[in-house]
Amino acid sequence: MESIRHPNIVLFMGSCTKLPHLSIVLEFCPYKSLWNLLHNKKVNLSWEKRRRIALGIAQGMNYLHSFPVPVLHRDLKSLNILIDEGLVPKIADFGWTRLKSKKMTKKIGTFQWMAPEVLTTQDYTEKADVFSYGIILWEIASRKPPYKNISGITVATRVVSNNLRPPIDESFPKEFTELMVKCWDRNPENRPRFKEVIHILNLMKFSKS
Repeated sequence: MESIRHPNIVLFMGSCTKLPHLSIVLEFCPYKSLWNLLHNKKVNLSWEKRRRIALGIAQGMNYLHSFPVPVLHRDLKSLNILIDEGLVPKIADFGWTRLKSKKMTKKIGTFQWMAPEVLTTQDYTEKADVFSYGIILWEIASRKPPYKNISGITVATRVVSNNLRPPIDESFPKEFTELMVKCWDRNPENRPRFKEVIHILNLMKFSKS
């Protein structure tokens, strides 16, 4: 974290390694996590604000994936994205992060956001993060928890066996839905890279109200 510097990556400011006060000091993000923001109905989120949040996350992930050896987050979800006072998203919680290698640790992440190839313990690439991002896009669009009232194990089983995805509402903007579906495609090769995601989001036009 000390070597990572990007506007959409939470800033590491220091640490305390002396017992009993082990701690990491990060920049302060008053809105807490994206999860908290989305479920706070007092906060009005226009589609333009949602687009900007989605764009910021994509920019942070593109930065991680653009290293000579891509950095995979492996637990990308709304709970691991912090929101600052300007509603700028900051990717956080790098406990499972790893440099891409020929053999990746299996079943890392949280079931509701995990890609099928991770759930089935196949080899995977940075496209697994793109799948997780697709679920986050659904969260941003719906402002609801993915797979509410379904256990993580059941979600994992149905994602693998029945190609389960969160339900798409007709109120979602068409272009937002199309990007979401591309990102959570079962085949990793069909998912866009974050560079392409950024391009698509930059082409979207929404009212600022």
